[in-house]
Amino acid sequence: MRASEINDSFELMYMMAATGGRGDELFGDCENLLLKAVKNFAIEGSTPSFYLEFPLIGEPCADISLVYNYFPAGSLLPCMSFFGYQKAVEWYHTLPLERGYSIGFEVDASSGETDKAGIVFQQRRSPELIEPFLKNIGEERRAASYLTVSERLPSHMSSAYIAIFPGRPEAVTRMGGYMNAETSNAIAENPELLRSSFEAAGFKAWNDEMLSLCRALYSAAGATDFQFDICPDGSLSDTFGLNISLNHVRPADALRCTKEADEKAIFAKLKQYGLIDERYKKLPGASFAKGFPVTRYDGSAGLLALSSRFSYVKVKFKGGKPVTTKFYMLMKAAVIGNGSL
Repeated sequence: MRASEINDSFELMYMMAATGGRGDELFGDCENLLLKAVKNFAIEGSTPSFYLEFPLIGEPCADISLVYNYFPAGSLLPCMSFFGYQKAVEWYHTLPLERGYSIGFEVDASSGETDKAGIVFQQRRSPELIEPFLKNIGEERRAASYLTVSERLPSHMSSAYIAIFPGRPEAVTRMGGYMNAETSNAIAENPELLRSSFEAAGFKAWNDEMLSLCRALYSAAGATDFQFDICPDGSLSDTFGLNISLNHVRPADALRCTKEADEKAIFAKLKQYGLIDERYKKLPGASFAKGFPVTRYDGSAGLLALSSRFSYVKVKFKGGKPVTTKFYMLMKAAVIGNGSL
């Protein structure tokens, strides 16, 4: 897609998600900031996945990530001059597409910082890519600590992605990875498994209340992510992120997913422990899959396919206590050939 099409597609999807008052209740007054962020980090010739991130408790606001699996040769970002991202994009383009790597830009739009972004690279358990990735953004000093922590992790907690905000000397290095439903169930059933996992990783900021809450959340989850933050001195900070996958719930199932919250599933647990407020009931209206007929530049007919789906919920712990709960909506746009969706 052309950069202008990426911008227009996101604006249309945002408007569809925000209509009926949902924008004010879910995203606050961040619309213009989100649109500016997309304009700054939309790459010509690519099709990004947009992750709209917003809290389900507290003051409404929104941030955004643009995640790419493919860049055309010679890709440029309007804000590529920041932090050496041009080199990172050029290096990423040399990686084999079939391996499923991805690279993305995380914009703290709610803070007004729309011309700068953190960068995330999903190396999918290919630790040999960590050092060249960091070298190409001028942050090779972080490689040793990331790899050291990665090697300490138990087998069910392998690292799969890295995220940082280059240019900030005191910024942490985020390490994340995925756990399947079998591992999540094992943690829910075995009180020692999560404790021993934290100890192996070198994470010390846990307590019995945190372990109990995490196990309760794992019991209602399927696949999950974990996140640790590595400090500049190589130690882990006192934060832990638990991302609960919603398996990209189809828009047709979104209402059922939240209606059943009083009986089962993750929303029930989040509500039970006071981690979300009633705004979760607004989520189904922000989920959709729609197609619009368009004329391509060569004059042929096509279909603009737009979708907005539940992606995951993240509970962030700090010092052993839950401090934020955020929801991630996955939005995608693509022009496809003749025919229906």
